[in-house]
Amino acid sequence: MMKHKIIFTMLFIAFLVNGCASIREVKPVSSVMSTEPTGKVVLMRNYSFIGAGIYFWATLNGEDIAGIYTDQHTIFSLSQGEYSLGVRCRGAWTLKWELDEIIANVEPGKTYYYLLSENESSFFIPLWDTCADIKEIKEDEGKRILEKSVFVAPGTNSDERKVFPR
Repeated sequence: MMKHKIIFTMLFIAFLVNGCASIREVKPVSSVMSTEPTGKVVLMRNYSFIGAGIYFWATLNGEDIAGIYTDQHTIFSLSQGEYSLGVRCRGAWTLKWELDEIIANVEPGKTYYYLLSENESSFFIPLWDTCADIKEIKEDEGKRILEKSVFVAPGTNSDERKVFPR
């Protein structure tokens, strides 16, 4: 009986890891005209043991622009206007691609900080597939997180997975 529990647990873990291991194609940010004044957008993940080995894809207007792990961030400039910023990941239970988005009104000369965080409820509540959330954070919190964070260029997927904090 104990052997069956161990096998079931190992299969369950493999199922979860396999579902989150896919690499998505990312695109560089191309919404900036070089002659226009811009605002800066910072999309970041702070450290959390839950989901530390799982990619989150930062999105701009529904397009994946960077694959990041915990303690990583991406920064890009945008012309003035309204944009949809988000985080995409694979659902914990049904393995569907899930996207959480927020609308951002970018103004020239300003910097905006957004935190991409795991939705821990999805790991514990069966069939709750919202695996990540995005929220705007204050500048001081954003700068504090950036001190320990590693930059990932837009248009790339990180290859530096850190399960334990920096």
